[in-house]
Amino acid sequence: MSQKKLVVYFIFISIVMIGIIPIVNMSVLYKNGMLNENSYRTEKLFNTDYIEGIRNYFCLKVCKFSFNKKKVIIGKKDYLFLGNDYARVIDKCRGTFYYKVDEIDTWTEKLKQMQQWYERRGIKFIMVIAPNKHTVYKEYLPEWINTDVKTITDDIVMDTASKKINLLDLRPILRKKTNQILYMQSDTHWNRLGASIGFTETIQYINQLYDINYSLPAFELKHKPRKSGDLAKFLKIRELLPDDYENEHEYVFEKLSNVCHGNINRSTWIFDTCKVKPNLALGSHAQYIINKDSLNKDKLLLLADSFSGANSKLYNETFETVWKAHYQNLHGHVLREFIIKHKPNIVIYQIVERNLYSGAIVDSLE
Repeated sequence: MSQKKLVVYFIFISIVMIGIIPIVNMSVLYKNGMLNENSYRTEKLFNTDYIEGIRNYFCLKVCKFSFNKKKVIIGKKDYLFLGNDYARVIDKCRGTFYYKVDEIDTWTEKLKQMQQWYERRGIKFIMVIAPNKHTVYKEYLPEWINTDVKTITDDIVMDTASKKINLLDLRPILRKKTNQILYMQSDTHWNRLGASIGFTETIQYINQLYDINYSLPAFELKHKPRKSGDLAKFLKIRELLPDDYENEHEYVFEKLSNVCHGNINRSTWIFDTCKVKPNLALGSHAQYIINKDSLNKDKLLLLADSFSGANSKLYNETFETVWKAHYQNLHGHVLREFIIKHKPNIVIYQIVERNLYSGAIVDSLE
């Protein structure tokens, strides 16, 4: 075929596709009852998300291929995993993330100094690793990702142990329970079953470490399916998957507390007035709760990321006051002032494995 004919065919196919895209988008909006005057705007008419979603869905189900491996990796049995765009998670789990051992030593030494800063003030301190999905479900990763190697997480755990740093590594604990579904198939995060195991292990670790006896809330987990998660959203296939795609749970407490919930201004760290609500999950933004019916009367500062949303209700039932903020937003001198002003009894850093090696986490409090 001549080059001229190829160009003609390309132009013809392009024109057809440009004509089809608005028809497809209007049909989808009409089907979902979302057709309105804004639907006729150019950015709505020629949005390619639905077309891309169909392509990505076909590639997931038939080709087992991701068009954007930097964001989403297609694993076995349609398991989706976060790609290297996020804290170089693939490099870290393959052992190809470059670092120097003396750099890890410097990082853990800062962590030790931070722990000592807390404990000199009578504040209990622990750090908890919420494992990457890649670490817990290695068997579902594609063949080209070899995880039988030493990783940066292994070196950090080994170094913190030698320095007697209070680090709870949940990786081996969750690996032993993979006969249960602990992480969502189409999402980055653990589900509430995985999160509740992480919470229970955390409180038991604190009790043993500090020879205390924090009571645990009595609850059951009731199966509750949900829509697909963030990785499906990245692939633009969320609307193509059924509403009950994921295996999730909800907490059923013997006694559900009412808590006074409020937001915290992340610029000033001033608290909004709290309002009484039934115990609720806390998102990633800065918030606080006061629970007069809590099992224990201590005050907790929970420095965490999006993995903490799934077990935040459990912390709310356990402690009288819970302040929750992202460790990337509350650190250094701002964190120091927060600690001095509010005087928590315990500080827990719950950190997803891929973000463990971060300067903000060990930012000096002196």
